[in-house]
Amino acid sequence: MKPTVISALRWPVLAAALTAFSVACAGTDVSASVDTAELEIAGITATTPPTFFDDFTQLDTSRWEISNGDWPAFWKTSTLTGNFNRSKVFTNGKGHLVLELNVQRCDSGYCAQGAELVTRERFGYGRYEVRMRAASTSAQPQKAGLPRTGNVSAAFSYWQDSTTEIDVEIEGNRPRTAWVGAWKGLDLHQAQPAQSGHDKTQVFHVYRWDWLPGSLRFYIDGRLQYAINRDIPVEKAHLMLNLWPTNSDGWGGKAAEQKTYMLVDYVRFTAAKI
Repeated sequence: MKPTVISALRWPVLAAALTAFSVACAGTDVSASVDTAELEIAGITATTPPTFFDDFTQLDTSRWEISNGDWPAFWKTSTLTGNFNRSKVFTNGKGHLVLELNVQRCDSGYCAQGAELVTRERFGYGRYEVRMRAASTSAQPQKAGLPRTGNVSAAFSYWQDSTTEIDVEIEGNRPRTAWVGAWKGLDLHQAQPAQSGHDKTQVFHVYRWDWLPGSLRFYIDGRLQYAINRDIPVEKAHLMLNLWPTNSDGWGGKAAEQKTYMLVDYVRFTAAKI
């Protein structure tokens, strides 16, 4: 099965659940102690060589598959249409992956071309790190742009209708908050807003999740944000990066004409010895 095929039913469920995040969130408080021994038993330390690493000196399509409109856009509504476009995923020659979102007015309201890529390989328990800057009007790594409403920047693990899904997502209309959480099928979902107060479109941050049996912890720049200790996904999943449009009073914000750019400095996965 092509790994980027995601159920069209998955995303309305996601939108509804995310709207409810601030009302009902499940998990362990971020003040929970971090069991470093658990990671060491799993064979992960600060010096453990990564299993998968890409610093995007070039776009390696032997490692990544790029989505190109070959399945219906999950964001489609009566006023927002479009698809993922291969041309919106590229490297800048300076060691950064660039994901571009282009939204224009059209007869249906707004037409969008988003960006997405997915690892060809699936990964399981271990440490995941993505150093990225959420979408802004600047494609230049050394110069911050402006946030725009109507988009979501995301890095996540995903497999088959959210059998496994572990998310880091940043809304264009709320760029100071990163949403982190996990799905184990469509009925088991836990999430939490993380590190409000810092605009994620202005500087790069390292988003990390440590996924072990019975344990899932999220970090931003090394600081623990959220810990989950139940209903942890177990199936190996693809690592995915995407930038896509929204037209919502809630999740992502109302659509707006834009060219915005999500930049990724590197991704790193270190497998646990489970």
